[in-house]
Amino acid sequence: PSRPVHDLVQGQPDPAAFPRTAWLASARRALATAPNDAFGPGDPHGRPELRRALAGYLARVRGVRASPERIVLCSGA
Repeated sequence: PSRPVHDLVQGQPDPAAFPRTAWLASARRALATAPNDAFGPGDPHGRPELRRALAGYLARVRGVRASPERIVLCSGA
């Protein structure tokens, strides 16, 4: 039998499939263009531009109307 294209065994990611070159290019581009305040503590509710983008996404895709001021971003656990 031929080898599967992707190993879907739980907990066994294939490190060779990770797009390292593209990831590095994206990270460099993001770091080079991010404003200086992106690296500080910032707004405790999350970056305002991200909250605006999420509000637009929720309205467009999910039909949920939420103002950016009512969206709080936090790290999950």
